[in-house]
Amino acid sequence: MTAKGVPRGWQVAIVVIVVGAIAALVLVLWPAAGEVVLTADDNGRAVELRQGQRLMVRLASNPTTGYSWAPVDLDASLLEAEEPLFQADSELLGAGGTESLGFRALVQGQTTLTLAYRRPWEEGVAPLETVTFAVTVR
Repeated sequence: MTAKGVPRGWQVAIVVIVVGAIAALVLVLWPAAGEVVLTADDNGRAVELRQGQRLMVRLASNPTTGYSWAPVDLDASLLEAEEPLFQADSELLGAGGTESLGFRALVQGQTTLTLAYRRPWEEGVAPLETVTFAVTVR
């Protein structure tokens, strides 16, 4: 027992848990080499990422129409998709805005990232728009 009544084994366990939690937060919140941001103007561009680096694609969107951006045949072994975020251009009902799709580079390799602007429930219907990026993870 220590002077404060907490057994030494428990003190070590608590320290290990706290240090592990801090390390995990640093890895999640502090990207390996900054964030790479692409837009529709970058359609067709090749981009290089490092393992752990984040790719953010920001595209015009209006979810009130039922349309949203989504990856097509994502290579999930190379890129991990994050939950998309939408930021409206105004507070008006039905306003368009920007949809942000984040991806984390997991392992070395090459892939094509294609995003389609479509209504998820419509099968067999071509997307209104697509963007494509050649991604290399080093």
